[in-house]
Amino acid sequence: MLNYILIGLGALIILFLIKVMSKSAVFKISRSRIIEAPAEVIFEQINNSHNFNTWNPWMRADPEAEIIYEGPESGVGASYSWNGKKTGMGSDTIVESVPFEKVMVRLEFIKPFASTNKAGFTLKPVDNGTEVTWTMWWQRNFLMKLMHTIFNVEKMMNASFDSGLQNLNEIIMTNTKNQEGK
Repeated sequence: MLNYILIGLGALIILFLIKVMSKSAVFKISRSRIIEAPAEVIFEQINNSHNFNTWNPWMRADPEAEIIYEGPESGVGASYSWNGKKTGMGSDTIVESVPFEKVMVRLEFIKPFASTNKAGFTLKPVDNGTEVTWTMWWQRNFLMKLMHTIFNVEKMMNASFDSGLQNLNEIIMTNTKNQEGK
């Protein structure tokens, strides 16, 4: 009887490992939200590292993180690095900026795991505002595929992106109301 249980467990482990190995080496997360504002207004928030960190869900979760800004305040070359208890350590640099259309960044993570990722924002005018799409993609080795499967990283990242887009919407709506009141 014990042999059957061990064989069954072994088969489940093998099936699980096959599932992990069959996952794509490129992992991509993408979330969108319509914000009732023109692309020009939204672009100011995504193209500026200082503005980005006012609605960045990870910096909000780790307000004690040390942030150091470098380069220009916005556009290509704008960069910041962070070091926090919850956020780990890394840097974010704008590598492409097309006014009112898209911003692409290079993310360098140092801690807790070293990796280099790409992320970006695209803006698409729609009838009632602008569709903002936030995308991140990176290469995964077997260990990262295993961790993503065990910890359901996709679900966590989707929640973080949704939170960030909600934060962005709130800041834009607040700024719009403040400007209308002047």
